[in-house]
Amino acid sequence: LQTLSARKKAAEAERDALRQRIADRDAETARVATLAEWCQTVAANLDVLTYDEKRLALAALGVKVRVYKQGSTDADGSPYPRWEMTLCPAPTNEHVVNGSTREP
Repeated sequence: LQTLSARKKAAEAERDALRQRIADRDAETARVATLAEWCQTVAANLDVLTYDEKRLALAALGVKVRVYKQGSTDADGSPYPRWEMTLCPAPTNEHVVNGSTREP
Protein backbone atom coordinates (compact mmCIF):
# COMPACT_ATOMS: atom_id res chain seq x y z
CA LEU A 1 0.00 0.00 0.00
CA GLN A 2 2.87 2.39 0.73
CA THR A 3 4.33 1.77 -2.73
CA LEU A 4 0.97 2.44 -4.36
CA SER A 5 0.53 5.57 -2.26
CA ALA A 6 3.95 6.87 -3.32
CA ARG A 7 3.22 6.11 -6.99
CA LYS A 8 -0.15 7.87 -6.69
CA LYS A 9 1.50 10.98 -5.18
CA ALA A 10 4.12 10.99 -7.93
CA ALA A 11 1.44 10.64 -10.62
CA GLU A 12 -0.60 13.45 -9.07
CA ALA A 13 2.47 15.71 -8.93
CA GLU A 14 3.21 14.94 -12.59
CA ARG A 15 -0.44 15.65 -13.47
CA ASP A 16 -0.32 18.97 -11.63
CA ALA A 17 2.92 19.93 -13.39
CA LEU A 18 1.38 19.10 -16.77
CA ARG A 19 -1.71 21.15 -15.96
CA GLN A 20 0.51 24.10 -15.04
CA ARG A 21 2.48 23.76 -18.30
CA ILE A 22 -0.78 23.70 -20.28
CA ALA A 23 -2.05 26.78 -18.44
CA ASP A 24 1.26 28.58 -19.03
CA ARG A 25 1.15 27.69 -22.73
CA ASP A 26 -2.42 28.95 -23.03
CA ALA A 27 -1.51 32.22 -21.29
CA GLU A 28 1.51 32.67 -23.57
CA THR A 29 -0.65 32.00 -26.64
CA ALA A 30 -3.10 34.67 -25.47
CA ARG A 31 -0.25 37.18 -24.91
CA VAL A 32 1.14 36.50 -28.39
CA ALA A 33 -2.31 36.94 -29.96
CA THR A 34 -2.83 40.22 -28.11
CA LEU A 35 0.62 41.46 -29.13
CA ALA A 36 0.01 40.46 -32.75
CA GLU A 37 -3.32 42.30 -32.79
CA TRP A 38 -1.73 45.40 -31.27
CA CYS A 39 1.09 45.28 -33.84
CA GLN A 40 -1.44 45.05 -36.68
CA THR A 41 -3.32 48.06 -35.30
CA VAL A 42 -0.15 50.12 -34.97
CA ALA A 43 1.10 49.02 -38.41
CA ALA A 44 -2.19 50.03 -40.02
CA ASN A 45 -1.87 53.52 -38.51
CA LEU A 46 1.89 53.95 -38.84
CA ASP A 47 1.64 56.56 -41.59
CA VAL A 48 -0.52 58.87 -39.47
CA LEU A 49 1.24 58.46 -36.12
CA THR A 50 3.22 61.40 -34.81
CA TYR A 51 6.87 61.04 -33.82
CA ASP A 52 5.87 60.89 -30.14
CA GLU A 53 3.24 58.22 -30.84
CA LYS A 54 5.83 56.13 -32.70
CA ARG A 55 8.23 56.47 -29.77
CA LEU A 56 5.42 55.43 -27.43
CA ALA A 57 4.80 52.33 -29.56
CA LEU A 58 8.51 51.45 -29.41
CA ALA A 59 8.49 52.00 -25.65
CA ALA A 60 5.46 49.70 -25.33
CA LEU A 61 7.45 47.00 -27.09
CA GLY A 62 10.39 47.59 -24.78
CA VAL A 63 12.65 48.57 -27.68
CA LYS A 64 16.02 50.03 -26.78
CA VAL A 65 18.65 50.82 -29.38
CA ARG A 66 22.29 51.52 -28.66
CA VAL A 67 24.41 52.99 -31.44
CA TYR A 68 28.18 52.59 -31.24
CA LYS A 69 30.74 54.93 -32.73
CA GLN A 70 32.03 53.57 -35.99
CA GLY A 71 35.14 51.46 -35.41
CA SER A 72 34.75 51.26 -31.61
CA THR A 73 35.86 48.13 -29.76
CA ASP A 74 35.26 46.54 -26.38
CA ALA A 75 37.94 45.95 -23.70
CA ASP A 76 39.13 42.80 -25.51
CA GLY A 77 39.54 44.65 -28.80
CA SER A 78 36.51 43.01 -30.42
CA PRO A 79 34.56 45.44 -32.60
CA TYR A 80 31.14 46.53 -31.47
CA PRO A 81 28.30 46.21 -33.96
CA ARG A 82 27.21 49.52 -35.48
CA TRP A 83 24.00 49.23 -33.47
CA GLU A 84 22.34 46.89 -31.03
CA MET A 85 18.60 46.59 -30.45
CA THR A 86 16.99 45.05 -27.38
CA LEU A 87 13.32 44.06 -27.45
CA CYS A 88 11.35 43.10 -24.37
CA PRO A 89 7.60 43.18 -25.15
CA ALA A 90 6.56 40.84 -22.35
CA PRO A 91 6.88 41.31 -18.60
CA THR A 92 9.09 38.20 -18.42
CA ASN A 93 12.29 40.29 -18.70
CA GLU A 94 13.59 37.98 -21.41
CA HIS A 95 15.45 40.07 -23.96
CA VAL A 96 15.90 39.48 -27.65
CA VAL A 97 19.06 41.18 -28.94
CA ASN A 98 19.80 41.92 -32.58
CA GLY A 99 22.81 43.75 -33.93
CA SER A 100 24.09 44.96 -37.28
CA THR A 101 27.48 45.82 -38.63
CA ARG A 102 25.94 47.46 -41.68
CA GLU A 103 26.48 51.11 -42.29
CA PRO A 104 23.45 53.37 -41.75
